[in-house]
Amino acid sequence: MKNVSEMRTRLSKVFDDLETGKVDPRVAKQMNNSAGKILYSIRVQLEQSSLRNERPDIDWLKVGK
Repeated sequence: MKNVSEMRTRLSKVFDDLETGKVDPRVAKQMNNSAGKILYSIRVQLEQSSLRNERPDIDWLKVGK
């Protein structure tokens, strides 16, 4: 995954595949858990930047047009 938009797309596919039975629920759970940890680490970085009155530069949050 190159950015947050790509993560959203991929997780939507996991959800669709889970509904249709194309992916094992345990696999879907682990994928969502990993995504949550990535997002949490970004959240911590954003909060730290906010406390330091800095503007974070997180490439992963940048989505090309």
